[in-house]
Amino acid sequence: MIKFLLKGLFRDKSRSLLPLIVVAIGVALTVFARGYIKGLMVDMIEKTAQLTTGHVKVATKAYSENMDQLPMTWHCLM
Repeated sequence: MIKFLLKGLFRDKSRSLLPLIVVAIGVALTVFARGYIKGLMVDMIEKTAQLTTGHVKVATKAYSENMDQLPMTWHCLM
C-alpha cells in the first residue's frame, strides 16, 4: 500500500506538492501565532509582577490607601 502511495506521489509532482506546501504553511503559521500569543501573555504577567513586587511605583494617596484591594491591576481581572 505504501509503495502504491509513494509511486503516485512521485508520478505527478505538481498534484502532490501543493497540498504539502499548504499544510507546511498552515503548521508554520499556527506555531508562530501560538508562540507569539503565549509570549505576549507571559510578558504581561511578568510586567505586572514587577510592578507589584518591589519596584518603585508612583501612586496617588487614594491608590496607596486602597493598595490592599489591588485597584486597577490584572489581579482584579483574573
